[in-house]
Amino acid sequence: MISETIKPHDRLYFVAPYLLQEPISPQVTAFLDTIDSTAVQKLHRSLGQQENSTGDFTQQSYWSMAKSLETAHPGTELHLLLDKNSVHFAGDKPCLEERVKLHFADEVNSRVATQEESVALKAAKWISDPKVYYSKNRKPDLRYVRAALQAAAKTEKLQLSLEEISLETVKEFESAQLCIVLNEQAVPDQLLERCAILLSDAQGELEAVNELGRPQIASSQNAYAVKQLDKNPIAGEAIQVLTDGRLLLSMSKTEDSKLFQYRSRFNAQSNDWLLQSAFPAFLLELLFARDQNWKSGVNIMLTEQQAQPCRKANSVFEAGLSQQKQQYPWLIWIPLCLLLIFERMLSRGQTQTNEQNQ
Repeated sequence: MISETIKPHDRLYFVAPYLLQEPISPQVTAFLDTIDSTAVQKLHRSLGQQENSTGDFTQQSYWSMAKSLETAHPGTELHLLLDKNSVHFAGDKPCLEERVKLHFADEVNSRVATQEESVALKAAKWISDPKVYYSKNRKPDLRYVRAALQAAAKTEKLQLSLEEISLETVKEFESAQLCIVLNEQAVPDQLLERCAILLSDAQGELEAVNELGRPQIASSQNAYAVKQLDKNPIAGEAIQVLTDGRLLLSMSKTEDSKLFQYRSRFNAQSNDWLLQSAFPAFLLELLFARDQNWKSGVNIMLTEQQAQPCRKANSVFEAGLSQQKQQYPWLIWIPLCLLLIFERMLSRGQTQTNEQNQ
């Protein structure tokens, strides 16, 4: 019997609900028979307790569930028993601590996907033709958005047909699944009506700030510097917040669309988000958000290698120490090399002087 509430434990188990549907796989039965039943919970219920700030946006992704659980249960060893159905692994792979263990069991009447089938299944959900609207004074910022979208496409090995449109030349807006707007004016109402998903950055006058922005449900490791902020506040459901609690990135829903508002600008002068992998990862979620109820015609499974996350250290301190060891030792060689070159030049100069004197 699976517990309906989580009790204090050093080790917790979460089981994907699809694996508990009849007929139950022998692998699932064996897993449940060897663990403490009071520490087991259905995976979707655990996510409900840590409601994702983007609403239904990533609720079907095991990646987002695993990341939320890691944050919600610091220091606890977590074991997730998952099916390998490819439709449940949308979005970018997170980096999880070693204490978060993923186990896999086969669904009945399922098969492993070939690489070609996996790409085809992802392509069925993919928004391959996003539109970026920009005003002429925001054209320099276009490169950051373009690079992030291209990185997201490359990550998933999918084709991207990006359309970049100057707002000064538009006579009528076309319908689109995803629109990104770089403009210092309010988003035109007609564009709001034509886009299923719309992302815009700061539209008003900017003011200098010295704040940290972070995802609403994430660790402090994901924080980044915010240097410029729109003087006008934004409304909606919080996705990212500043250290003082003000909204930095929000989402508002209508019956047919979602509007994401970012209170800073999409450039390196305004914040460091554009320089982190978290930015293309966020755009990747937008690109996969077209059909959140999408299901494949057959249950095609990933291999365990395809379904494994990347790994990180178990603490902020260890992660920071490891990063320093990897990134900075080579910098020591720069002044040493310059010193050797300078000494070589001096030595040659002295030799030439001595030869001339002789």
